[in-house]
Amino acid sequence: MLVAQMTQSFDNELLEYNRGLELYEKQKFGAAKDQFEKSVERFDNQHSEISANADFYIAACALKLFHKDSEFLLKEFVRNYSASPRVQDAWLLIGNYNYRKKKWEKAIHYYDQLSIPDLVEPMLSEYLFKMGYAHFQEEQLDEAADLFFQMKDQSSVYYAPGVYYLAHINYSREKYATALKGFQSLEGHPQFGDVVPYYIVQVLHYQKEFDQLVSYGQKFLGNKDVKRRAEISRLVGDALFNQQAYAEAIPFLSDFMSSRYSKQKEDYYTLGYAYYKNEQFEDAAEQFSKISYNEDATGQNAQYHLGESYLRAGKKSYARNAYRAATRMDFDADIKEDALYKFALLSYELSYDPYDGAIAAFKEYIAEYPDRERTKEAYDYLVNIYLTSKNYDAALASIDEYEDPDIRLKEAYQRIAFNKGVTLFQERLFVDALSYLDRSLKFDYSKTVTAKATYWKAECHYYRGDYAKAVKTYEEFIYSPGAVLTPYFNLANYNVGYAYFQQDKFIEAPSWFRRFVGFKKEQDEAKLSDANLRIGDCYFMLNQYDAAFEYYVYASEIGKSDPDYAMYQVAMTQGLLKKLSDKLTSLQNLVSAYPNSHYLDAAHYEIGRVHIAQGRDQYALTSLQMVVDDFPGSSYVRKALVSIGQTHYNGQQDEKALEVFLKIVREYPTYEDTREALIGVQNIYTDQGHVDKYEELISSLDFVNISDMALDSINYEAAEIQYFNGQCKEAVTAFNKYLDRFGKGIFSLNARYYRAECLSRMGQDVKAAVDYEYVADLPRNKFSEPALVKAARTSYADSKYPQALGYYKRLSLLGQYKNNLLESEIGQMRCNFILKNYQGAIANGIIAQESEKLDHNLRVETDITIAKSNLALNSPGAASSYLSQVILSGSPSQAAEATYLMAKMEFDSDMLDTSEVMVFSLVEAYQSESFWLGKGLLLLSDIYMTRGDLFQAKATLQNIVDNYEEEDEVKAEAEEKIITIEELELLEEAVEMPDLEIPFNAEDTVSEEIIPIDSLNNE
Repeated sequence: MLVAQMTQSFDNELLEYNRGLELYEKQKFGAAKDQFEKSVERFDNQHSEISANADFYIAACALKLFHKDSEFLLKEFVRNYSASPRVQDAWLLIGNYNYRKKKWEKAIHYYDQLSIPDLVEPMLSEYLFKMGYAHFQEEQLDEAADLFFQMKDQSSVYYAPGVYYLAHINYSREKYATALKGFQSLEGHPQFGDVVPYYIVQVLHYQKEFDQLVSYGQKFLGNKDVKRRAEISRLVGDALFNQQAYAEAIPFLSDFMSSRYSKQKEDYYTLGYAYYKNEQFEDAAEQFSKISYNEDATGQNAQYHLGESYLRAGKKSYARNAYRAATRMDFDADIKEDALYKFALLSYELSYDPYDGAIAAFKEYIAEYPDRERTKEAYDYLVNIYLTSKNYDAALASIDEYEDPDIRLKEAYQRIAFNKGVTLFQERLFVDALSYLDRSLKFDYSKTVTAKATYWKAECHYYRGDYAKAVKTYEEFIYSPGAVLTPYFNLANYNVGYAYFQQDKFIEAPSWFRRFVGFKKEQDEAKLSDANLRIGDCYFMLNQYDAAFEYYVYASEIGKSDPDYAMYQVAMTQGLLKKLSDKLTSLQNLVSAYPNSHYLDAAHYEIGRVHIAQGRDQYALTSLQMVVDDFPGSSYVRKALVSIGQTHYNGQQDEKALEVFLKIVREYPTYEDTREALIGVQNIYTDQGHVDKYEELISSLDFVNISDMALDSINYEAAEIQYFNGQCKEAVTAFNKYLDRFGKGIFSLNARYYRAECLSRMGQDVKAAVDYEYVADLPRNKFSEPALVKAARTSYADSKYPQALGYYKRLSLLGQYKNNLLESEIGQMRCNFILKNYQGAIANGIIAQESEKLDHNLRVETDITIAKSNLALNSPGAASSYLSQVILSGSPSQAAEATYLMAKMEFDSDMLDTSEVMVFSLVEAYQSESFWLGKGLLLLSDIYMTRGDLFQAKATLQNIVDNYEEEDEVKAEAEEKIITIEELELLEEAVEMPDLEIPFNAEDTVSEEIIPIDSLNNE
């Protein structure tokens, strides 16, 4: 019975064991593991072979199931069953386990536990390959090669991989012949057949077997599924390139360049040179530009051939940058010399030469290569550049370096310094302009240039306010030999007249104005009209009214400069000549002919005064009331009211007169403005016997103190005398005493204003501003207009823009004089622009442009401000026409800024070609405008960056860094952008393609991957 039970138990154990084997073969490792575990539990006998095998399979199943304890179980099996024939299998499984996890060092350790002599196929081949591959991964190539070499069983799944890696090791050791045999033996192999052609062509390339390489490579490229197709194309193309078959090489080389493989600088150069030799210059330039930043012989060669390509493609400005880059390297002396000359020559030929690089280049060439055939030609070019350069400072500095410049250079120096002086004058930098004009006079080779320089020196003195020196210099010009040949000869007479006029020298000024108007060839009617006006003004100030009248009539007849003023002055001189009827006719003609004249209020007032003088009181009252009603902000309103009141009083209409006089007292709360009205009130109340009412009125006025009136007047008059005598220091002291004693004195308004004037003349602008602002903030008074002008100016100068804007706005409401009204609009425009109220700035600018007093400089300023305001409001279309006007008529800095803004507009609209042309125009025309030149080049670099042309972008920015002298935003931005470009240059051109994966199945059915590592260097 016991034997029967043992037999049954053994049968059950064997049954579970056999089921486990069957399931293991079917790769159902989980179920198999359960059966093996039951078998061990049912018959636990460590000495049983079945039990040992079951334990082995339990560990093997755990390994197949990736259980964490699988390695432990296999080690336990080896420890418990060291004599079992399964120990070899266990060590191999542990080794494979670590092999699969790519723990190569541990895999080698466990493979070393195997008894090699006991291994037979297929285990031997598996061991040799995996042990060899693990050594290969650990870069122990000698051990790996020895193991791969021992593999002899060609039927093994591991044999072909072993041959492959052995060939690969030989290849990496430059044993090309041996490697070639190994790779060739794998041609046609189902797993390696697609890979080895790549190695074979590489080997043929190293062996310089170009014919064989081309033949072999083209055969494989016919198969669209060939591995590493792009790399093989590169090698075939390179072989054809070495055979100078450039046209045939291009398709293969470009095929590689369009792949995702990383590229070497030689790849770009090879394809670029092939394109160049095949006269595909645009394509060549694209390739050369990608390696032109390399600081080596290849980079210099690429830069030079980039220049050659651009030159042949007709892109001279691009070629210029490339040649310049090539001159900065010393790897090839011949390339450097030729590139330097070509850079200089292109800089001369092109209008685009930002920093007059041609000067430095030609001078460098002459100094470095004095005996070359091209040296004399270089010097001739250099002289021509000096004569045409617009980068005046660079040209002058360059000529200054010559110890003994020849005649041609001295003449060039005279012209360059003159041009620079005039440019600075246009920028209103008069002191700097004088310096350059004096430098121009250093070499007196052209009498005409000498005369012109003298004239512009006189202009500088005039605009600086040094009228005496201006007169002297104008006269020096007039009597110089070359003056008559200049367009300024007669204009100088006009200017001398104005210089005297500005000094209130009314006796001297007329003779010069008369010389101007008497010049028969003079065609400028506006200036002729203005000169006659000034002659009239001079005689008017000299009380020579007959002469004044004559010239005012001349000016009125020409009618090209302030015709309404001329007509008004005709009327005023007629009045002074006692021709009241003629005066009335002239004033009525003025009102009729110029309904928008700023002199209408004065004209109506004077018409009223004429009617009073002629006894036509009703007509007078109508005209005077028109002043009050139609011109409420006019300074003539108070005068008109006084005349109205006096007219009523003279007509014995006391109540009407009293009403008007009291109105004046209420609306003009200063003694000076109300004195006449108060006299009228006093007379009426006295006539009516109501002196008490007059006393009551006086006591209610805080600006009149009867008890102190006499003392007040004495103290004020003492200060006023000092003021009108021009003794400002003493006047300020006297006004201070007066205001300290009579804080609200009768003449406090006058004292405040006159003190401000004196303080301003003494250079104490801060103190003066306090008084100007005080007067400006009072209700309308006789000083309101000039005080508002001064208060607005000082506020603006102190950057108090909201306050300045307020004063300018009030000035536009209260101002009477055209110049002040124009200044109010210009001031508002400037303040609004700074405060980013762009709509307001535009409106003020447009109003200012309607003024006949707007001079050329202010017109350009309004144009550019309106344009910039529209750009800020994202209205480029509205800005365009104004910018065009600035470009045509602005000063160099204004025109340069406008050109830049136009170019920026085109860039923002993706019109890159148009923007580029405009930047070139900026560089050509305004080389002396350093800031805008720099901004233009920054924009040009953005254009190139947008196109993906890193070379041109970097060359442009480097030009700024090397030549821009100011340490400001331009240079800082250029340096930042260069860093960005250099970072882009360092980025890999493309993503490296993954290495080829060659799958194969091991005997134990575990799917493995053999990764063939390439070390081909794309050489």
